[in-house]
Amino acid sequence: MYGTSSTGDFEEGDVVKICTADGTAIAHGLATFNASDTRSIIGLHPDAITTKHPELSSSVVVHRDHLVHHRALYRLNLQLEEHF
Repeated sequence: MYGTSSTGDFEEGDVVKICTADGTAIAHGLATFNASDTRSIIGLHPDAITTKHPELSSSVVVHRDHLVHHRALYRLNLQLEEHF
C-alpha cells in the first residue's frame, strides 16, 4: 500500500481525520485502535495482524459503520439548507 501512514496521537474510540496522500481531508471516523497499534499494523495482511496482535478484535482501523465521508456531509448540509 503506497501513501498509507498514521500521524498524531490518538486513542481507541477517538475521532480521526482520514486524508489523501496530499493531505486533503476526505473523511472522519472512530479509531478502532490507538496510534501505536495502528502504526504497527500498517501494510500488514489481516491474517498477519491477527498473528502479530491476537489481542486486537479487528484488522480494520476505521470501520465503515463508523466513517463519515465528507461528500456525505456536503450533501447533508445542502439538504438542510433547502429545509431552512
